[in-house]
Amino acid sequence: MRLHSFITADFNHRFLEDFNFCTKNAEKKCDETFIRQRISRCDNREELRLFSYQSSVTSTLDILLYTYLLGHPSTEGKEICNKTLQRQLLMKQELDYFELTGGDKIDLNDQQKVSLFLLYSIVNGLTDQDRRQFAEGTPAGVDRFVDRLLQRYQPERDLAEHIEDPRMFKHLYKVFDAEPEQRPALIKDFLENWEERIKKGYHPYMNWGCHEDPDSNFDGYWCFPAAAVVAALNIDDSEFIDYEYYPGDLMREVAKYRGEPVTLPSLDSSVPQLPEAPAEIPVEQPWPEDMQPYSKITNLICSPLPESLRIGMRNALVGVIEDPQYEVERPLQWSEYLYCLSQAQGDIELNRDYKRCVLLHVDWKDADNALFYTQQTARTAGLPEFDTEQAITVPDVLDAFRTWLSAQGWDLYCPSTGDDNYMAYIAPQTVRSQYEAELLEMDQPFYRGDSEETSENHFKLLCQVIEQGNSALAGLDNDPLRVASALMTATIHYSTFALVGNGKYLQELEINQLVKQFRERLEEDQALRQKKLEQDRSQE
Repeated sequence: MRLHSFITADFNHRFLEDFNFCTKNAEKKCDETFIRQRISRCDNREELRLFSYQSSVTSTLDILLYTYLLGHPSTEGKEICNKTLQRQLLMKQELDYFELTGGDKIDLNDQQKVSLFLLYSIVNGLTDQDRRQFAEGTPAGVDRFVDRLLQRYQPERDLAEHIEDPRMFKHLYKVFDAEPEQRPALIKDFLENWEERIKKGYHPYMNWGCHEDPDSNFDGYWCFPAAAVVAALNIDDSEFIDYEYYPGDLMREVAKYRGEPVTLPSLDSSVPQLPEAPAEIPVEQPWPEDMQPYSKITNLICSPLPESLRIGMRNALVGVIEDPQYEVERPLQWSEYLYCLSQAQGDIELNRDYKRCVLLHVDWKDADNALFYTQQTARTAGLPEFDTEQAITVPDVLDAFRTWLSAQGWDLYCPSTGDDNYMAYIAPQTVRSQYEAELLEMDQPFYRGDSEETSENHFKLLCQVIEQGNSALAGLDNDPLRVASALMTATIHYSTFALVGNGKYLQELEINQLVKQFRERLEEDQALRQKKLEQDRSQE
């Protein structure tokens, strides 16, 4: 087996089982008889042919992984690579027929699998034309890192707007635009931080610690993407060839094919240009009488937008509030207003088509999306590119963003949503007094986390979240799943308040016990979920 030096558990049996399963599944899913029977059983849904081929391609790429993990000779990879190309071609023909896009239903952009195919194709003498065919069969526009890697073999390939797992791969992405003499040091630095990033949970499916359990889904901590970048750009890897997570044995074979350093066409690494806003200014719709209290605050939140989009947002907001399908209660409450504003942002495709954001709205545990939308919010306001290394949770992202914004002359506001998610918007410090006067007039506590906030405002906010916490606790039984879910809403607000308000009022009013209570219930919840997941896997 090819495993890391510190691995003591025996994974050979499980690797062999997975190898055999993937081999059978890859053959079955591209078998015409099997496909016809499946289509016939499912109301003649012809698109199932496409998804069957996709499953075959995915399993074939998995065979490459287990070929490596089991320590098989690298020459075995040649047949597997050729089968991958054959099955991928079948899938691509169906994909073209159904006119689907990579971002909709077909995603083969697994950084590990794509990288491993490229490495095995090189050591087994496949050509750049073969790798181009592989790139053409891997739908573009899903992951900017994978797209840039495959662009080496398919120069005209379109690039996704963002890296799918930025906290894990954004530093490796920088290698593509670096000068040849800088690349070895960048790769080495990336490898030296690989383990730490896995431990922080940055990798999409590598979970640190599962190497201790032979029944886990552990497939090694190998850094195939770094190796694929080294191979694609002909980088000298002599300084890190023996690194713990670098596939050095495979890369020594790749080195036989290494030529001069490859320089890719440079891309503009500055802040991405925003798409042009519509030139035509829409007619502003009448603002309903009972929405007048929200008129000024809407203008302030949307002020970073060009006029056509700002008025478009106002019109869309009116449309959402008055649309019967949303069943918005009138007069409008603050939390309902925020959700309607978020819906309006989606209705005019502000994020998708215009790459702008004025109201960040993410799930409580989605730190990656929080980082993405804070970056988009900064671009919307014409600010430099924002980034942070310490964004493990959503509060981490918001805290880093708040600190960064302050240095840019902007404030971050995190309104209470009354639900298990986070919202945030920004405003220039030059309009702070006007902005906060509007919030106070509407009796809406605000928190931006600096010393200028008043105790009175803190107290209003605290009373609000204490009430939410007590409501969550009232009348619940001892089911940890129910209690954890019910307490989630209040704890979201507690954590945000502690984050941007320095937490001193939490301590003074002795409500940390509620947060502790929630954490204990959440741990029980997670333990139950893990147990159920393991039971489901054992049944499979």
